[in-house]
Amino acid sequence: MAYSKAYSKLSVKGVTFAAGIMWGAAILFLGVLATRGYGLPLMRAFASLYPGYQPTFFGVIIGTVWGVIDGCIAGALFAWVYNHVGGRES
Repeated sequence: MAYSKAYSKLSVKGVTFAAGIMWGAAILFLGVLATRGYGLPLMRAFASLYPGYQPTFFGVIIGTVWGVIDGCIAGALFAWVYNHVGGRES
Protein backbone atom coordinates (compact mmCIF):
# COMPACT_ATOMS: atom_id res chain seq x y z
CA MET A 1 0.00 0.00 0.00
CA ALA A 2 1.53 3.28 -1.11
CA TYR A 3 0.92 6.46 0.77
CA SER A 4 2.02 10.03 0.39
CA LYS A 5 3.97 11.56 3.22
CA ALA A 6 2.82 15.08 4.06
CA TYR A 7 5.64 17.55 3.53
CA SER A 8 5.56 21.29 3.73
CA LYS A 9 8.38 23.54 2.69
CA LEU A 10 9.82 26.23 4.90
CA SER A 11 9.78 29.86 3.93
CA VAL A 12 13.46 30.64 3.39
CA LYS A 13 12.81 34.35 3.92
CA GLY A 14 10.84 33.73 7.12
CA VAL A 15 13.38 31.36 8.64
CA THR A 16 16.20 33.71 7.64
CA PHE A 17 14.67 36.67 9.46
CA ALA A 18 13.55 34.63 12.47
CA ALA A 19 16.97 33.06 12.98
CA GLY A 20 18.70 36.42 12.53
CA ILE A 21 16.49 38.12 15.08
CA MET A 22 16.75 35.28 17.60
CA TRP A 23 20.53 34.91 17.38
CA GLY A 24 21.06 38.67 17.39
CA ALA A 25 18.88 38.94 20.51
CA ALA A 26 20.86 36.16 22.20
CA ILE A 27 24.15 37.90 21.47
CA LEU A 28 22.70 41.22 22.67
CA PHE A 29 21.49 39.61 25.91
CA LEU A 30 24.90 38.01 26.50
CA GLY A 31 26.59 41.35 25.83
CA VAL A 32 24.35 43.20 28.29
CA LEU A 33 25.05 40.56 30.94
CA ALA A 34 28.78 40.73 30.25
CA THR A 35 28.84 44.49 30.83
CA ARG A 36 27.72 43.65 34.36
CA GLY A 37 30.38 40.95 34.78
CA TYR A 38 28.32 37.83 34.01
CA GLY A 39 29.25 35.46 31.19
CA LEU A 40 32.58 37.06 30.32
CA PRO A 41 34.28 33.78 29.32
CA LEU A 42 31.44 32.99 26.91
CA MET A 43 31.55 36.53 25.52
CA ARG A 44 35.29 36.21 24.96
CA ALA A 45 34.66 32.99 23.03
CA PHE A 46 32.16 34.76 20.77
CA ALA A 47 34.50 37.76 20.48
CA SER A 48 36.95 35.44 18.74
CA LEU A 49 34.29 34.96 16.02
CA TYR A 50 32.80 38.46 15.97
CA PRO A 51 35.44 41.21 15.64
CA GLY A 52 34.68 44.20 17.83
CA TYR A 53 32.40 42.32 20.24
CA GLN A 54 33.41 43.43 23.74
CA PRO A 55 31.70 44.39 27.01
CA THR A 56 31.14 48.04 26.09
CA PHE A 57 28.07 49.78 24.66
CA PHE A 58 29.43 49.99 21.12
CA GLY A 59 31.04 46.56 21.39
CA VAL A 60 27.67 45.01 22.23
CA ILE A 61 26.04 46.81 19.28
CA ILE A 62 28.77 45.55 16.93
CA GLY A 63 28.42 42.01 18.27
CA THR A 64 24.65 42.16 17.87
CA VAL A 65 24.98 43.18 14.22
CA TRP A 66 27.42 40.30 13.66
CA GLY A 67 24.97 37.97 15.42
CA VAL A 68 22.06 39.05 13.22
CA ILE A 69 24.14 38.51 10.07
CA ASP A 70 25.38 35.13 11.30
CA GLY A 71 21.86 34.05 12.31
CA CYS A 72 20.43 35.09 8.94
CA ILE A 73 23.05 33.09 7.06
CA ALA A 74 22.51 30.02 9.25
CA GLY A 75 18.72 30.29 8.96
CA ALA A 76 18.81 30.65 5.18
CA LEU A 77 21.13 27.66 4.83
CA PHE A 78 18.99 25.56 7.16
CA ALA A 79 15.75 26.36 5.30
CA TRP A 80 17.34 25.83 1.89
CA VAL A 81 18.79 22.45 2.85
CA TYR A 82 15.51 21.40 4.51
CA ASN A 83 13.51 22.32 1.41
CA HIS A 84 15.89 20.49 -0.94
CA VAL A 85 16.49 17.36 1.12
CA GLY A 86 13.33 17.07 3.23
CA GLY A 87 10.96 16.15 0.42
CA ARG A 88 12.93 13.20 -0.88
CA GLU A 89 11.72 9.74 -0.03
CA SER A 90 14.17 6.99 0.73
